[in-house]
Amino acid sequence: WSLHRLAVLAFHEGELDLADDWLAQSLRAFEEMDDKAGVAIVHIGQGWVACRQGDHERAEALIQDSLAFLREIEDVIGVTHALRSLADVARRQGELEAATAHLQEALQLNFKAGAMLELTWCLEDLAGVLCAQGRPQLAARLFGAAEALRQTIGPLMASGSPTFIAQDLVDTRASLGEAVFEAAFTAGGEMTRERAVAFALGAVAGDGRKSDARTRKLTPLQAEKRKYGGLTARERQVAGLIGKGKSNREIADELVVTVRTVEAHVTHILQKLGYNSRTQVAAWAIDRGLATAPKTFEEETREPFDTRLGR
Repeated sequence: WSLHRLAVLAFHEGELDLADDWLAQSLRAFEEMDDKAGVAIVHIGQGWVACRQGDHERAEALIQDSLAFLREIEDVIGVTHALRSLADVARRQGELEAATAHLQEALQLNFKAGAMLELTWCLEDLAGVLCAQGRPQLAARLFGAAEALRQTIGPLMASGSPTFIAQDLVDTRASLGEAVFEAAFTAGGEMTRERAVAFALGAVAGDGRKSDARTRKLTPLQAEKRKYGGLTARERQVAGLIGKGKSNREIADELVVTVRTVEAHVTHILQKLGYNSRTQVAAWAIDRGLATAPKTFEEETREPFDTRLGR
């Protein structure tokens, strides 16, 4: 964990190559100890680095794998950590609705678990999304609520995940002006914890207005998700391997993840596509060009004969 902390510090200092090196060393240590939870957390960190390097698809795959495993072992704090990281990846691609969905789930999990520090971070992250959506007054109230909660926790602590908070605060102040910002910030600080959570969830749900993310041109990654039923890059990869007739064990070996992680991905694929069997997923993957149907016994035995005949 000391190596992981060094990686986090390097990451927040903008030293991506150094962070990547520390993460690689941390990963080897966790693997040697067979600490799968530690491996999952390191993969989230590697996802941060990949995201900053512009490889959003790899970032999402790494974090989604970690999220699936952390859900399986019911590590609530780890799950919310992964969700906030996915929100960061989504927001950097302009996918504000996806970022909101991840943060809403993280907020509710942290509130239920009584994880006050993580709850504070979620409030700040959601405030940032509201700011990005052009709703600065609501954002200012959430920033105020988050700051009030921080004061009950103790000394200020930096977020353990990538964050836009510094720039979001600047943008929110600039949008409202100092007087309006301070009034909204103060009002937010007067809310109880329960009220702040309810306010956050209601604010991001909107008042009938649609996020302008829908009116913007889709990014390549957004377009791919929409084309394939909302499946993430990793979920499409798993679906493709199912289409090739691979078992969960074979998929896990190929993707270098645990069987439980693959099982979690399969569950999410079934839910998103509205199916109830792997056979349906396999047919869907073949139809979408994600896989080629495995050959039948007759085809496999016939092919050499056909080749000898020059067919």
